Amino acid sequence: MKTTFSIKKNICGLAEFFLLLYVAENAVGSSGHLVSFGSVSLRMLLFATCFLLTIYFVFVQRRDVLKDQRIVLIVLFSIWLFFCTLLGINFKNQTNFIWSDLSSFLGLALFPGFIVILESQRNIKKLIEVVFWSALVLSVITIGIHLCIPIGGEEVICSINTFLNSKSLGGLALLNSGMHRVYMRSQIFIQVAIIYGVWLIYNRNGKSRISILICEGIMLFALLLTYTRGFWLGFLVSSILLLLLEFKNWNKLLAIAGIALCVMGVFVGISTWVYNSPCVLTEAVSRISPDLLVNHEVNNNVENAGTIGNEESTDLITDEATGNTNKENLPEVSVNQSAEEMTMTDIANLSALEIRSKTLEGLKERISDHPIIGNGLGSNLTEIREDGRTEYMYLDILLKTGIIGLILFLLVFFRSPIMLLIKCLKEKNEISKEDKLCAEVLVSSYIGVAVTSIFNPFLNNPMGITLLMITSTGLILFKRSATK
Repeated sequence: MKTTFSIKKNICGLAEFFLLLYVAENAVGSSGHLVSFGSVSLRMLLFATCFLLTIYFVFVQRRDVLKDQRIVLIVLFSIWLFFCTLLGINFKNQTNFIWSDLSSFLGLALFPGFIVILESQRNIKKLIEVVFWSALVLSVITIGIHLCIPIGGEEVICSINTFLNSKSLGGLALLNSGMHRVYMRSQIFIQVAIIYGVWLIYNRNGKSRISILICEGIMLFALLLTYTRGFWLGFLVSSILLLLLEFKNWNKLLAIAGIALCVMGVFVGISTWVYNSPCVLTEAVSRISPDLLVNHEVNNNVENAGTIGNEESTDLITDEATGNTNKENLPEVSVNQSAEEMTMTDIANLSALEIRSKTLEGLKERISDHPIIGNGLGSNLTEIREDGRTEYMYLDILLKTGIIGLILFLLVFFRSPIMLLIKCLKEKNEISKEDKLCAEVLVSSYIGVAVTSIFNPFLNNPMGITLLMITSTGLILFKRSATK
């Protein structure tokens, strides 16, 4: 009996380790091809390993698992996805598009095992730590690339961009100021990690707290360097929501923000020195409103040339295709903002406004064909973009799975976070301050990602599903209090 118990304990420990490793890989690996062995990626291997290691524990607790409404909703959504797959085949949608849409949701298969193994107060803290430090690594890499570009010149730019593209991580794009935007899909975790960092600061003392504050400033600067308004907007929404939830401690939150901004200011100064120009700030201002710049005439082609960003597909498409094409030495760039590499030759000269208008018109027309059941997985606007993607996640799901699918999607991806938010408001006095803040940072950061996903798909892929699983574990904090 002792031997059997020991084996089970070891397997459970392995499952926990690989699930945490899977989270870390999602936080730095973007589309999952950072490390590959032929056609098999590390993420695939981690996914399979996690599934196999957790399936026994899910089976042992199958009664509790099947009673969990989160799992029931996932099962219903999976059944509907299967129906939409058959629908896509019936409508003769492209097979590769069908598989791409279906595989983006495969991460939900880990949800039962994730909850069974990691849904505990101790493991929630581990998850927060893993995301935070992984995002910090990504931030350091982002800043390192930003500072190396003016030193290394075009050869370094091409080498870095080729590597990022080949690994489906992201890419570089030349901005109007002459500076390059450093974009990686996993940078979505940076806006999450900064919010998580607030909880870490509250639970640190002395030098450890100072180190976390410095890390917050580093990640703020890295978030700036993404020049992705969707990230900025999502982070702003998360910050405001956390401030409202923790309004009694508004002074502490503002102090944290002030110190982090000071650290960020140091890096802005370093960037200004390296580039011999405050372009890191002027470019940020032009992303918000070029008219705020004194010499805004240099940016008056923003609407026609597009702006580099993953928050609006149309902006991203135009930027990636055209950028500053008037510059003779512009290296070829590709941002890789979706799970598959994009080709945009047919739309290179269209403005962001034109693409946005055509995309929304096309979505409206196609959705109206089958509004209830959708047009099936694999349904895409190939007449607008060669890869067929729309980037408007919620409309894209409505296009493919109809109203029924969209409702199921919203229930799967928002029921747990909304329940957590309600508990944070109604049951805040029934748990410790530490657990309360933990739940608040989980739900605040997730809602920020949901806002970012209005402009670009993040929830409907392994990264978003990973964040959903992490956020859902926060419910255990209130269940614990209910059993006391």
